Amino acid sequence: MIRPLTLLLGLAISALLASVAVTARGALEATHFPPLVQADNPPNTDAAERLLSQRGLMGQPRASTRAIPPRGTEVYETVETSTAGEVMSHTKSWSEPLDGDRLWIELTDFPSRQYQVSFWLLAGKGRGCALFGRTMFSHGGRRLQSQFWRNDRALKITGAADFPSDLYPSALPASALPRALDSLHAGAQGTLNQQITPYGYVNQKVSVEKTVRLKVPAGEFSACQINSQADVGRLLPNWPHMLLRLVSAFITATTYYFQCDPPYRFLKKQQQGSPLVGGPEATTELVRYYVEGSGPRASAIRGTRMAAARRAVR
Repeated sequence: MIRPLTLLLGLAISALLASVAVTARGALEATHFPPLVQADNPPNTDAAERLLSQRGLMGQPRASTRAIPPRGTEVYETVETSTAGEVMSHTKSWSEPLDGDRLWIELTDFPSRQYQVSFWLLAGKGRGCALFGRTMFSHGGRRLQSQFWRNDRALKITGAADFPSDLYPSALPASALPRALDSLHAGAQGTLNQQITPYGYVNQKVSVEKTVRLKVPAGEFSACQINSQADVGRLLPNWPHMLLRLVSAFITATTYYFQCDPPYRFLKKQQQGSPLVGGPEATTELVRYYVEGSGPRASAIRGTRMAAARRAVR
């Protein structure tokens, strides 16, 4: 019985780790932290969906060529590398207003020449995500896979948990983490709720650990360290405590760094790999930022690192 139990446990942990992996490469717009209460009038997702279709963000071929930051928008470029120094992806991201809410957009290029278009519609008041979409394309612009998610009461199916209103999809940008907090002061804590299966969701416990001086390719900053840890007890409420402790040992915290002052830019992410899910340990760093229409800030570019990253993803 030991071997089948071990196999089943391994498969359960693998599914959990794959579900709660945070695809966080973005940054925060210059704005105040939202209130803890959920907004009384959530975003009009039908109207937003029509606007997103017009922008070419709903999975149309060559969508990334249509997604252009509005002039005057601060744009962020991040590079993800493995511990072996291999460039894994290069992402350009930005935030823009949409009918009182915030639209977060990410365009990601991979060394194997695929590219990915992702968006999150974040509630301007309150917490949570209203719409999420992600599509991967081949180098020639052919759709490879797509995902669409809407925060709606109809998500609940027979036998599913009662989802909280401030829900996120399984994938979320780094900018979602500070939204779970009232401040970036050491000791601040919050929770992110992510739907990871049709039947359940998981809590991400978010906490501010300390303030450090951090140097990344985009420059040197006063940075706040934020840790994110999945609470498996919420996902597996009927499991014995002994097994929950065993599973928790495989769910390591992911460490993020954000600029402590406005506009609270995302600076760095350190993610550990998993022998069950696969994939190497990786680090994501802000390599430059600039205002669209005015060109990159010279002080925000480390030319050698940036040029190498661009060559790697062509």
